[in-house]
Amino acid sequence: MNPETTTTLSAITTNLKLIARNALRMKLISPRLSRIGMIEENIKDLNKAINEHDHEILVQTYEISKMDQQHPDHADHKNRKEDDIKELTECINDLKKEIELSNEALKDENEGIAKIESGETKVSLESLNEMVEKLILQRAKNDIIT
Repeated sequence: MNPETTTTLSAITTNLKLIARNALRMKLISPRLSRIGMIEENIKDLNKAINEHDHEILVQTYEISKMDQQHPDHADHKNRKEDDIKELTECINDLKKEIELSNEALKDENEGIAKIESGETKVSLESLNEMVEKLILQRAKNDIIT
């Protein structure tokens, strides 16, 4: 075989390996990007729930301040509203903890993507070789046709 042909084939194979490696990396990254989207949507929903609960606390607090203190059931109504406020506050705290956990999961996914992109997380050698073979065959077919 001609040395020039060998060099050309070697360069082609190297380029096809690079293409295959990047394609396999994208297959690893794609599910992580989907999870990131779901996590971000969850965080958005949690923040919306927190805002709704904050509003409800303001409403309950306002209603307590405007209650008729002379009403015979004043103490009962006030206690119920204060209990509602306490429950809403606890719920908000739980939602904030869930946001913290979601942010940690988001950070983990982003770190995983960074490792894949940097090459720290390796693609499967078997999958890489399989994809390179397919690319070589496809290129050979294209070369024959043209």
